[in-house]
Amino acid sequence: MDTRTAESGLVMGDLMARALRDSEARLRSVINSAPLVLWTLDREGIFTSSEGKGLESLGLRPGEVVGRSVFEVYREYPQLLEETRRGLAGEEVTTEVEVGGSVFETRYSPLRNDEGELAGAIGVAVNVTDRRRAEEELLRRERQLVTAQQLAHLGSWQWDIPSNSITWSDELYRIFGLQPQESHPTYEAYLERIPPEDREPFNALIQEGLRSKEPFAFEHRAIHADGSLRWLQCRGELVLDRAGNPLQMLGTAQDVTERKRAEAALQRRAEQAQRFQEALLELARANDPDLESALQRITRVDADALGVERVSVWFFNGDGSELGCRVLFTSPDGSYGGGTALQAADLPDYFAALRERRVVAAHDAIADPATHEFAEEYLRPLGITSMLDVPIWRRGTMIGVVCHEHVGPRREWTIEEQDFAASVADMVSLVLEASERVQAERAARETEARKASIVEASVDCIVTMDASGRILEFNPAAERVFGYSAA
Repeated sequence: MDTRTAESGLVMGDLMARALRDSEARLRSVINSAPLVLWTLDREGIFTSSEGKGLESLGLRPGEVVGRSVFEVYREYPQLLEETRRGLAGEEVTTEVEVGGSVFETRYSPLRNDEGELAGAIGVAVNVTDRRRAEEELLRRERQLVTAQQLAHLGSWQWDIPSNSITWSDELYRIFGLQPQESHPTYEAYLERIPPEDREPFNALIQEGLRSKEPFAFEHRAIHADGSLRWLQCRGELVLDRAGNPLQMLGTAQDVTERKRAEAALQRRAEQAQRFQEALLELARANDPDLESALQRITRVDADALGVERVSVWFFNGDGSELGCRVLFTSPDGSYGGGTALQAADLPDYFAALRERRVVAAHDAIADPATHEFAEEYLRPLGITSMLDVPIWRRGTMIGVVCHEHVGPRREWTIEEQDFAASVADMVSLVLEASERVQAERAARETEARKASIVEASVDCIVTMDASGRILEFNPAAERVFGYSAA
């Protein structure tokens, strides 16, 4: 009986041990497949276990750090070590730490022996990096939405038709330059904030909305508290009572002034580009009889296209020490002039700028380092505020400059305007080359005519032949001597 009992006990013990090992294996399998890290430390901070699939994100394998000190393994993460010290001191600690670029939600609990004494700590950490990133992205989007609403400058309004009272949102007051709720607007008061010439069209659109009972949208101008004009985009719809009668009109008003300005600027640029293209085509098709006529045409077309008061063409002398004005066009009266000369010794900064820059775009000509030398004797007396000067180049040599002078408020020269001015300078170079070619051809013809006249009038026999002996010239004297006709 005692023997059988002992044997039974041994079997049960073996079965329990096996079951315990199987249970631990299953638990370890579950832990190592879960996205977490589970570890235990003794009182000195030495790892006694380290499991979990979350170790992969740290570049570790289960059990790899067992026997090593947590203070050595994670020495580069002071926050983690501080929380570990608290856990080893017996505190329950819950925190988030960043390790190796990943964020872990970490919890420490005291680990006690059978006598209840503190034996170390057990920790569990869950990788929450993706969740935190998602939360941060959501927060970022929420901030963007709030900012967008503020930047949109969007106000709302409600018109109670029976009482003719209008309620504005705070933002709508600000759109009109008013303090929120500083007045109680009515429909008539709203109309007063619309330019007189726009009130009838505005009222017609509102009445059409009341008649059609359909949602509507339109843009109109409005007078800001500072007197400036703003553009508003309005949207609205009717709220009807049970009988289908208008009860309220609800809507929004958005300040779209900047958009309208951008559209207008874009339209101006498109019109300017078309104007520049037409001007260059006109110059390319021109067939002026002489250089003077060509330069007069160029300066006039240039001034019209750029909208400047004065355009002039200047050429350097032989050694580059002087610029002489060949043609000056003044747009207000359409007159032409020229003859002025500029000395390099008197204007060193300007002459240097021409050599160094592709374009001298002086938005503030009086203050610009390239043009300030003209200020007292030239710019101020003529009211010139901005200059756009472009060197004329020919075969790699600067031979002159096309000068544009603006009178009135200072002008910012756009890239498109600078490019057009450079094209005009190229056109001057081509015209000059064509003029020189025409002069050379004319000189050649005159030389040939003089030669023919001399040959015809000579009393000496003049006969010329080519290499094959063919007679090219046979003057009258030769005809008389040899008795043959040149024909």
